[in-house]
Amino acid sequence: MKRIKNIVALITPFKENGAIDYLGFGKFLSYLVDKSPDGLFANATTGEFTNLSLKEKKEVAIFVKENSKSVPVYVNVHSTVFEETLEMCRFAKEMNFYAIVSPPPFFLVPSEKGLYNYFIKIAESSTLPTFIYNIPVLTGYSLSVELIKELAKHPLIKGIKVTYDNMGYFVRLINEVKSVKQEFEIFTGTEQLYIPLILTGGDGGVMALANIALDIFNEVKAAFNNGDLEKVVSLQKKISRLTNIYSLTTSFGYAIKVALGFMNIPIERYVRKPLMEDAFDEEEFKRILEEVGLI
Repeated sequence: MKRIKNIVALITPFKENGAIDYLGFGKFLSYLVDKSPDGLFANATTGEFTNLSLKEKKEVAIFVKENSKSVPVYVNVHSTVFEETLEMCRFAKEMNFYAIVSPPPFFLVPSEKGLYNYFIKIAESSTLPTFIYNIPVLTGYSLSVELIKELAKHPLIKGIKVTYDNMGYFVRLINEVKSVKQEFEIFTGTEQLYIPLILTGGDGGVMALANIALDIFNEVKAAFNNGDLEKVVSLQKKISRLTNIYSLTTSFGYAIKVALGFMNIPIERYVRKPLMEDAFDEEEFKRILEEVGLI
C-alpha cells in the first residue's frame, strides 16, 4: 500500500489589530489534529509568512509544535535575509522539528549553482530532513527538474512541494527524480492536481484547502488505497469545485479564513496588511461550500 500524505499548509489567525490570535489558533489546531493529518506546515504561504517577523515565525512554529500532539511539524525557514534563514535553520534543529521547508530566494535570484548551494546550505545548517518548495507564481520562476534531480542526491534533501499548475512538470519529477532517489517525496500544493499526482506516482499534498477539507483528502487516500477509482473520480470533482473559492477572494489565507467562518469554526477573517479583507460574492462562496458538503 502506497503511503500518501495529506499535510496542512496552515493559516495564521490574526486579531483585528494585526496581532496573532493564539487562542483561536490553539482551538483550530485541536480541531485539525483530531482529523488525523499526516503533517502540519507552519509559516506556510497560506499562513502569510512573508508578513511575519523572524520572532513571530519562531513563535508560530513553536506554538504549532506544542499543539500538534504526535503530528509531524514542517517549518518554513525562508527569509529574504539569508542570515535569518540560517537562524531559522538553527532554531529548527534546536527545537527538533520534523523537517524544514523553503522556497528558493526571490526578488534577488541567484544562478542555478547559487540555487543549488542555497538548498545544500540550509539542509546542512539544520541537519533536518529538507523539503524544497517550488511556487513559481510567487517567486517569479520555476526550479528546473535538472536542479531538483541534483539536489535529491543529497541525503538530507527528502522531497519537494510544488505549487504549480503544470502536470507535465510533476510527471518529469516523478520519472526523473525518483529514478535517482525512489523515496524522494513529491507533494503538490495545487489541489486540483492532487489526485492526478497520486495516480501518476506522487506522494500527496501540502495544501491550503486541507485547513477546511482534510476529511475530503483523507477520503481520497482511503479510496485510492482500496482501489475504489469511482470514488476517487467523484472526489476529484469536489476538490476541483472547491478550488473556485480562491477566485472569489484576493488571497489564499483570506479564502480559507472566510470558509472556516461559514463552517462555524471560530477563526476571524482578518489578514495582515498589506492584504485586505476585500468584499466578495458571499452567496456564491457559501454555495460552493454547500455543494461539496462543508456546510
